[in-house]
Amino acid sequence: MKQQIGVPFVKDVKGRVATQGLMKSGRLARSIKSSMSGSTLVVRSTPPLNPGPRSRMGYAAIYEYGFGKTRAFIEPTVRQWYATGKTEKAFEGFLDWVETDFGRS
Repeated sequence: MKQQIGVPFVKDVKGRVATQGLMKSGRLARSIKSSMSGSTLVVRSTPPLNPGPRSRMGYAAIYEYGFGKTRAFIEPTVRQWYATGKTEKAFEGFLDWVETDFGRS
């Protein structure tokens, strides 16, 4: 599921980061990753190795929900995927892959 859904979603999130001018050092974009926790797809921004007092939870916490002017990029991408049907198409593709690979037993 990570490859079929997580990777394209993270790519779209990173594209939104770039269009909002948040690519100065590249740390924010590099921190956004998808992973699996059991059967759940997780997209998160990993915190920096030495987080400062304003960024204990990582860069995404500052930009997405942070202090002062926020410039959200994860939540708007989720809404865009739902609105355009991209979520549904991604899951259909994943289910097709599951059926193809595991439905033959």
